[in-house]
Amino acid sequence: MLEPEVLGPENEFFDMPDLFERILGDGEKANGISDAGVLAGRGPKRGFPPRERRIRRGFRHMIDGHSVLGVILARGGSKELPRKNIRDLAGKPLIAWTIEAGHESKFLDRLILSSDDDDEIMRVAEQYGCEVPSQRPAELAQNDTTSMETLLHALDQVEPYDYVALLQRTAPLRTAADIDATIARCHQNGGTACVTVTETDKPPQWMYTLWEENRLVPVMDRDEAITRRQDAPTTYVPNGAVYAAGTTWLRTHETFYTDVTIDHPMLPERSADVDTALDLAWCEVLRETKIN
Repeated sequence: MLEPEVLGPENEFFDMPDLFERILGDGEKANGISDAGVLAGRGPKRGFPPRERRIRRGFRHMIDGHSVLGVILARGGSKELPRKNIRDLAGKPLIAWTIEAGHESKFLDRLILSSDDDDEIMRVAEQYGCEVPSQRPAELAQNDTTSMETLLHALDQVEPYDYVALLQRTAPLRTAADIDATIARCHQNGGTACVTVTETDKPPQWMYTLWEENRLVPVMDRDEAITRRQDAPTTYVPNGAVYAAGTTWLRTHETFYTDVTIDHPMLPERSADVDTALDLAWCEVLRETKIN
């Protein structure tokens, strides 16, 4: 997950069909359900079969005539979970879940991968129909290389797009509707960055850091203690699933987090972020039980 620098303002949960209908209009209907309703999960998804996915670059979906580039960043050599990007999740490599969600997006015109690993990650991505314009140079595949550096490099490898959506490959339960809602909110806000968030399970007023001699020090200064969860304000944390911004805006700020960043809230059941073997196992549970 990208580390937040400044959290954006809180937003209320919204009705996704209403948002999509403002962007798309009612659109053609399948089984009596509009395109906006399909995006919001009210009807069957219109995915692309494998062969069509491989030539999808020829389709121009856009959003109000603005082009959108989807980017997946995947570096080899994960220390916490070796070969993480291609680990099996419900019969498919982890990265494949993000690629397929990108293919099902209503707004992405092109989906590309930036990676330094041509032996495994790039090969698997291409098998699932994700374009790989070039291999990431070694100087951008170091432990101290930032995601923003690699994202800006990826933008330089292709023709200009109006918007960019970064899809983290470690968020396999995020849906195409989440991708499109994030892009739509970004577009409605003039290209200002929009990031996906989820509600925290515990308030920050209950959190501490450990100092010398295991002394608990509150993360937040507070005048009075909050002992009941319902007394605490609702708080959100970025879940690392989708980041969207106008390309010019992003090149200017070189971060998704500013004091004008907005959010698309996602349910916790779709916000799993895979960093460890336990995270991967939890995603398996969510999929098997169809909680998400």
